[in-house]
Amino acid sequence: MDTEIINYTLKDLPIDKVECDMHQPRDNPSNPIALKSLKTSVAKHGIQQPITVTETTPGRFIIIDGHRRYYCAKELNFEAVPCLIYPNLNPGEFEVRRYAMQNLRRPWKPLERADSLNRMKDKLGCTSARELALQTGLSESATADYLHLRDQQLHLLNRLADRGLNGSFQTEIVRLKPHLRKVAGLEVDEIINTILDRINNDKVSGIIKNSKEIRIIKSAFIRIDLYGDILAVYLHDPEMRVKELEEQTLRNGFSWDMQKGVATMARKQASGERFTDKEKDVVRQIVKLGQEILGDES
Repeated sequence: MDTEIINYTLKDLPIDKVECDMHQPRDNPSNPIALKSLKTSVAKHGIQQPITVTETTPGRFIIIDGHRRYYCAKELNFEAVPCLIYPNLNPGEFEVRRYAMQNLRRPWKPLERADSLNRMKDKLGCTSARELALQTGLSESATADYLHLRDQQLHLLNRLADRGLNGSFQTEIVRLKPHLRKVAGLEVDEIINTILDRINNDKVSGIIKNSKEIRIIKSAFIRIDLYGDILAVYLHDPEMRVKELEEQTLRNGFSWDMQKGVATMARKQASGERFTDKEKDVVRQIVKLGQEILGDES
């Protein structure tokens, strides 16, 4: 199915006639930190690229692309904003155009893309990943993977909601999941259940008290090749707290840094690349220190 050519107009619109899209897939476009530098630019130079909108009803417009520019304008008390105005688009056409525009401006995060594709599939009435792929330029296999990712996320979010977890816990666990790997016979779902059982559970000594501790667990999984054994102990020991996990990973951090340094030197030597005088001096220091440390063993 080809996307038809739809003409648009360019004009300034009163800001109170423009509305945000409540189904915007972008991750928190009104975040004050993300808006900081853009707000400075808008205050100094104005909105350099018009906000793209579609007219939903006479005199009312919804944003297709440009939410961050819109939020900056509102905070700066702009009375009007420059807009590219499309006529009232049907839901499927709206999703296709939003996906294309926002993907060109800034690549989607995986979950943002998954959410956008899922909405596009529903609004266009697509019955297969192949049919949807024709609308986006993605491969059929990549489209299918993103749709599956969205299904997985919905399942996980439902589980977290059933547990009564607050928003910060839910956010950190969603961020943790992509980094989870099978450890000591425990599959990913079993690891998630183990972690959930330790949150706000007075019967477990190794209780997870706050969402910051989920980030510590994620950091350990990111370096699972180094911390796999420690993670295995943590997951199988209900008495072990995240603080103990963190202390043990920090003790092993030195080994990790040394391994990275050795690997870098080995790659450089294997490629025939010359070492600088400064690099050679560092190697001499390492060799000398190593001989002193291992002196009693030689």
